[in-house]
Amino acid sequence: MQTPRHDAVPVNDQTAEPKAFLAAPLGVDFGQARIGLAVCPGGLMSVPLEILVTRRRPWLDLARELIKTAKQHGLDGFVVGLPVTSRGNIHDQNTDSIQGRQCRNFAQTLHAVASHQRLPVYLFDESRTSTEAAAALGLQNTSRLKQQGKLDAVAAALLLTAYYERPEAAVKVKSIRHSQ
Repeated sequence: MQTPRHDAVPVNDQTAEPKAFLAAPLGVDFGQARIGLAVCPGGLMSVPLEILVTRRRPWLDLARELIKTAKQHGLDGFVVGLPVTSRGNIHDQNTDSIQGRQCRNFAQTLHAVASHQRLPVYLFDESRTSTEAAAALGLQNTSRLKQQGKLDAVAAALLLTAYYERPEAAVKVKSIRHSQ
């Protein structure tokens, strides 16, 4: 069992609400070893951008790097993939797998930093994007490609494509309200 990251911001309850469509988000496929990133230049076609190595890096540093990347590319927010289980619900953190909880926690950390830059963060069901990425690349054994990180960036591109097809399915990450 993995221990929670020491620099993670606690998760809040994300709920559906009317929201603005992100015209140019950064797609984020968060993983324990790597983060795959993707963009959709001109809103035409989602393309893999780059990979960030996450091991032994504080989440706040990773969040700052994502914000820098978003600003360099003129992007207006983030779509973070959340692996929703077959019995899960993107609106209910209590149904998250361990990896899902890590993704949700990272999205909350990113939101805490990005909100100062007025860059919204959304969660989007990323179920099967890695499998679909492997299929799109015509691969059966993904271990070598996964080690190189290419699969994560392609998965991020598929995440963005799915977001553009159904933006209403995204869930906006909100600030945590502490009770007194």
